[in-house]
Amino acid sequence: MSDQNDRRYLQTLDPFIMVDCCQMENAPNYNKWLYELVKPFIGNRVLEIGSGTGTMSRKVIEDVELLVGLEPNQYCADVLLKTLKNDRRFTLIKSSIEDCDYQDLKEYQFNTILCVNVLEHIEDDIATLLFFEKIIEPGGRVVLLVPAFPQAYGPIDKAVGHFHRYSKSSISEVLGKTSLKAENLFYSNFLGLLGWFFNARIRGSTSQNDFQIKLYNKIVPLISFIEKRVGCPIGLSLISVSRKIK
Repeated sequence: MSDQNDRRYLQTLDPFIMVDCCQMENAPNYNKWLYELVKPFIGNRVLEIGSGTGTMSRKVIEDVELLVGLEPNQYCADVLLKTLKNDRRFTLIKSSIEDCDYQDLKEYQFNTILCVNVLEHIEDDIATLLFFEKIIEPGGRVVLLVPAFPQAYGPIDKAVGHFHRYSKSSISEVLGKTSLKAENLFYSNFLGLLGWFFNARIRGSTSQNDFQIKLYNKIVPLISFIEKRVGCPIGLSLISVSRKIK
């Protein structure tokens, strides 16, 4: 039986998710890098799972004809609507994926489901991926960016609402419960993983550090430049791209 005082079960009700999202707005270079990692796989009709305060939404909207954002947290939704409510390409659904009717979503004819740093917040990730499979059009892609390296899971993960961290084998295992066909699977952000591991497992941190975020943001251009050329054997993030064949 789950502990209902566990912060992971309060994510749709509490403002802490909004605060965490706004904190990451202080890392524009990092957010740009995350989008560059997933951008090559995004089509023109996109369902974004967990839009938060719109960090990714504001980037995606410039490259698509339709973006539908799912966001169950009212505090996040209020911030998001301040910037995108007048954009005709954007529709906000104030709901979690678990509470949606797949037939309603299927009518949008999505060719991409984008899930950036959200799947780890969902306890039953397999059920969620099976739901994605029902929504997406044949030939469409499910693009996931999730936190990597389960050994780095610490108090900060639980505090920000993470149920999971993934490895290539574990994300392949959950995707293997669906008929989605894997196309790409790669790690990114080696240095960020070292920092997260230090904060989570050595310092026992329960929140992100503003100074560290801003400092890391300054060196992101160099890190991304290096990784583009030499690759990344293990990293803070794991990017998975899979396609619905039929």
